[in-house]
Amino acid sequence: MGCASGAGQPLTLGEVKTNVSWRMDGYRIAGTQTQLTENQQRSVSSAYATYQSAFQQALSTAGGDLKRPAPQAVIDAVNALNSVLDSL
Repeated sequence: MGCASGAGQPLTLGEVKTNVSWRMDGYRIAGTQTQLTENQQRSVSSAYATYQSAFQQALSTAGGDLKRPAPQAVIDAVNALNSVLDSL
């Protein structure tokens, strides 16, 4: 997942949520087919928890409006999660 949608448009909270959901679904499917180490599982769990916290805070600040742009803290958490997932 990149940090922008369209031509320089920031991702909305809804787009971020969808993209992360797809990535996590892929991780869960792959996890059932391969043997992940405890450290790998912990790394994903930690990065995902950080993302969830940032996302929930941003969603609350946005009054629940998923069409609002995702703040940098959410984008940073998504990028960190993607880095962990990409390393598996």
